[in-house]
Amino acid sequence: MIASCGNVGTAPIFPRGTRWLLRNRTLKVRGLFREVVRGENFHYVDLFQDETVDPFARNPETHYAADSFHPSVAGYGVWFRSILATIRSLPGWDRH
Repeated sequence: MIASCGNVGTAPIFPRGTRWLLRNRTLKVRGLFREVVRGENFHYVDLFQDETVDPFARNPETHYAADSFHPSVAGYGVWFRSILATIRSLPGWDRH
């Protein structure tokens, strides 16, 4: 299993005028991850969400740590639930 990062363009540490660039770079990295795992024996966890639904963008005070860049406990919880959902979708996950 492999996961890329969430939408870096939502991080409050970056000035608003630069966030579109960071969003676009995140999308490029996301595309590379998807391309690399295609045809391989990997399961990809997509942590990117559009700003309109992304909890990090909608409530940055809750989902970002004090440094305004890394996820908080609540932010890592969002990612954990995404990873867990992918694990639970795999055949035979409940036998372990």
